Amino acid sequence: MANPKVVVHLVRHGEKHESGRHRGKLTQKGLGQGVTVGENLGKKLARSKKPIILKFYASPVGRIIKFTGGIRKGLDSELRKTENRVTVLGPVRQRERYKHVQIHDEQYYNAMTKGKTTGEIDFEWLAGEYRSDKIEEPVKVLARIRKWTEEFASRISRRYAGEDVEIHLVVATHGDILEAVREHITGKPIRRSDQLAQFAEQIRIEIEGGKGTYYSRKDSRSFRPYKGNPTPKARSVASRPAKKKKQSRRRVK
Repeated sequence: MANPKVVVHLVRHGEKHESGRHRGKLTQKGLGQGVTVGENLGKKLARSKKPIILKFYASPVGRIIKFTGGIRKGLDSELRKTENRVTVLGPVRQRERYKHVQIHDEQYYNAMTKGKTTGEIDFEWLAGEYRSDKIEEPVKVLARIRKWTEEFASRISRRYAGEDVEIHLVVATHGDILEAVREHITGKPIRRSDQLAQFAEQIRIEIEGGKGTYYSRKDSRSFRPYKGNPTPKARSVASRPAKKKKQSRRRVK
């Protein structure tokens, strides 16, 4: 029997403090943005004609955990207003795989980014201007997110095979994650501030019947989900195709 449809909501955290002693923590507006995301999600799920299985995942960073708590609060508030068939599986699961870009050399990173804005750093990172052995490159971030998200979606879909349900996964993460995925969706480099991931922005991923579609703003891209264990191959928008080596021909005697 067919596996149920899986919808992944990849969400960037809300507004954060950019400086001062609260730097990196959510502002009051950022906390409110989480509640709003939850309320909007609740309205959509309440309209579904099928029972909903819902699960939460988050990067294990303080502001992401608080933001996810806001989503749960807004969702619960909205669902209490209507009769619904939404089942939330367990507490929020924190996963390292949804953390922001991995920095392997703090000294190198600090030297390269000193005096630059977050936007300037993101542009340089997306353009491939940082050493890949020092800072995780966009292509690796994309592969990491695609591998775990799509493979988990496939597993949970098989778990409910034959049941007339719809599965939703909410994944709270960071802006650079969404930007790497968005470049993959559009096939175009991000080089303007309005192209960067906004606070509380979402990318939706729908997987059903061995086919999947990414949705970001007004753009979409179809794909075939990964099913095995090997890390998927992903190509950076900033990367150039490698030159093919000429193969010498040997005469057959």
